[in-house]
Amino acid sequence: MFSSTKSNISITDVKKILKKHFPQEIVSDISELTDGMFNRVYSIMGSGALSDGVILKLGTTPDIQVLSGEKDIMRTEIAVYQMLQDTEVPLPKIYALCTDRTLVPCDYIIMQKLSGVTWKSVQFDLPKEETERLLVELGKMTAQINAVTGPHFGYINRREDAWFPTWGEAYACLISESLSDAKEFGFDLPYEEIGKVTEDNRVLLNEITVPALTDNDLFGNIFLTEKEHKIVGVVDFERALYGDPYMDFASCVTLFDNLDDAGGYISGYEAQIGHPLNITAHDRKRLDLYFLQKAVLTYVEGYRYDEDFRPRVQGYMGMRIRTLLDRIEKDQYEEKKGNQ
Repeated sequence: MFSSTKSNISITDVKKILKKHFPQEIVSDISELTDGMFNRVYSIMGSGALSDGVILKLGTTPDIQVLSGEKDIMRTEIAVYQMLQDTEVPLPKIYALCTDRTLVPCDYIIMQKLSGVTWKSVQFDLPKEETERLLVELGKMTAQINAVTGPHFGYINRREDAWFPTWGEAYACLISESLSDAKEFGFDLPYEEIGKVTEDNRVLLNEITVPALTDNDLFGNIFLTEKEHKIVGVVDFERALYGDPYMDFASCVTLFDNLDDAGGYISGYEAQIGHPLNITAHDRKRLDLYFLQKAVLTYVEGYRYDEDFRPRVQGYMGMRIRTLLDRIEKDQYEEKKGNQ
């Protein structure tokens, strides 16, 4: 799909990258994968080490306008691949990680081409029992990611003024950056109300004291085997943060809108951590704050889409923002013990 953030690196430069990392191989095919919504991605086929295919993912170039939180985010993805190497999270094999920008004016990753389909592409075709089984697997995998902890809250691989000692400060930074970007684009959002909800809940957010690694885009980047629908790989960690593990619960918004619909996911998470989750009313309210942050960000991300897709995204997210603000302000949340 069209996105103004996709780099315009020429095929000639793509071939230079491949020549650098696979000097002995003959490239037989370079095909762009167009489903992505941020980076330009190519599928590469060729001889020898390229015979099973590799993926070349290109970051943004300096001339491309991106949101405040999107600057150099491929470097976050690179850092997270390295963090997860010793876990059981299924990752593609990485052939090259480059951030020096000497050959081309952008960061890039070359990785194994995963076979199968994305969960997102078959989500509505899966039988209920398969979805439930996958949710259990996803819960276990999320818990493994969240078990990695960081030295601060907030962005992983960005400027130090976006690193914070408390989760409330880090969350406020995420919201503030999105609202600042939205104002720059002239978008119509309830700025004061979103800001007030954020400030009113700082103490609630500061109850989270351990900076856990969170993917923040988990569901959309999972590959399954084509027939058995088993998870074979996870990609695209560029939006990862150090924060509250429940940020990842919120990233699965297309699978469940609240924890009452997340039975298999919670079962898997509990199995991995070895004890039941005691989901408090505070947890539920924080989860809605994370849904709100993602809805605001997705609304603002509309800047990079074409005139057909942008109003559809922003129309839906605008309604979702309104619903979440109303729910948070009513503050009628109940406790849930374990996977009940």
